[in-house]
Amino acid sequence: MPYFFLSLRQVFAGTGVLFFSLFLLLLGGGLQGSLVSIRGTDEGFSTLVLSIISTGYYVGYFSGAIIVPMWLKRVGYIRVFAALVAMASVAAIIYPMFIDKNLWFAMRVLTGFCFAGIFMVCESWLNSQTYNENRGKVLSMYLIIIFVGMTTGQFLLNIGDINGYFLFALGSIVISVASVPLLLTTRPAPVIDESTVTLTIRQLYRRSPLGVVSSFFANFMNGTIIGLAAIYAKSIGLPIEQIAWFVASAYIGVIIFQLPIGYLSDRIDRRYMMIFLCLSAAAISLWATNLHDSQWLILSVGLLGGVALPMYAICIAHVNDRLKPEEVLPATTALLKIAGVGNMVAPLFTGWLMVQWGVEWFFGAVGVAAAIVALFAMYRTTQADLDIDEQSDYAPIGAMTATSATLSLAHEGIQLEFDFGEAHRKPADAEYMTIDSEDEML
Repeated sequence: MPYFFLSLRQVFAGTGVLFFSLFLLLLGGGLQGSLVSIRGTDEGFSTLVLSIISTGYYVGYFSGAIIVPMWLKRVGYIRVFAALVAMASVAAIIYPMFIDKNLWFAMRVLTGFCFAGIFMVCESWLNSQTYNENRGKVLSMYLIIIFVGMTTGQFLLNIGDINGYFLFALGSIVISVASVPLLLTTRPAPVIDESTVTLTIRQLYRRSPLGVVSSFFANFMNGTIIGLAAIYAKSIGLPIEQIAWFVASAYIGVIIFQLPIGYLSDRIDRRYMMIFLCLSAAAISLWATNLHDSQWLILSVGLLGGVALPMYAICIAHVNDRLKPEEVLPATTALLKIAGVGNMVAPLFTGWLMVQWGVEWFFGAVGVAAAIVALFAMYRTTQADLDIDEQSDYAPIGAMTATSATLSLAHEGIQLEFDFGEAHRKPADAEYMTIDSEDEML
């Protein structure tokens, strides 16, 4: 037990302020995402229009992951972080001022763009403040904080009037306040390193066909669940309190299932793990399409989130098992493009299905995507593959944080082999780190 608390103390030393800022950012972002969908329904926007607005977040996220690195090289982390938080705060406050579907789409694009950059800055900061020996623990804590923040944000829906101004203002305030601790830290900003190796999507597909295909459909499932959960819940007439639980339950499922799934994926062929998760997701989706009781629906989306949202981490691990150390970083760029397309297509396509064939296709689309991956994975099991001992270690990846920075932190086995160097190895006298001053907690 003392070792456990010492381990937590080591995790938070140097990262506590960053984690606090991140929690507040996801608290405001989680509130805003569901609030826009619910308020849009009350304003008379159709399911298809709301799906398009939801797609805007992923369009912005995809763009931000490509553009923000250029800003970082030009003006540095601190200025970029401050600018992104300011823009995200402005976007949050504009929705109730102008009830216009085109403007709301533009604001969701801006929000996605800002959060892509914010995640990139946070993850790079984590990279520079951790050692190879504790990076896996820190990354796990990072992802837990992300999902706890997003989950908690759902329950803020209950403290104000959805059709008023207060909740939008609250989201803006929380996002703005989140920047203060990190901007005042005395810790040095990360140093940007570039990789000279390139890897195209076609080349990556040749190395890992299942990894590429499953990455697309895993993010299709992510984009549907995260982007449309509030819209579905509102469409079937759930009250605000139950909408909050419905959306939050998907994130709670991830928190509960992620580590057991990772443990198993390191001990069996990842292809069989994908088959199990996808068949489970397809079965849960089929079951959920026939449910009408709100409590059972909340349980079903919790189970679905628990098996579907961690899928992308398995896909990344499967791909990285087949890469040379110097190929991991360029592969993350290709994976990011695949993930971005999957996330962008999902709300739009699933929203169209919900309009044409009924809202139960919120679950149906996830089930079909899961079945496609399961079938393709079954086919790939007939092909030669790695032995279990050659697999790299699994590390959890957040559904909303698949930036290049996240992926470069993902696999400790790879990290130990490349690019972090002696500067990121724990000093000999740091085995039992002590915290002697307030500054060391930053």
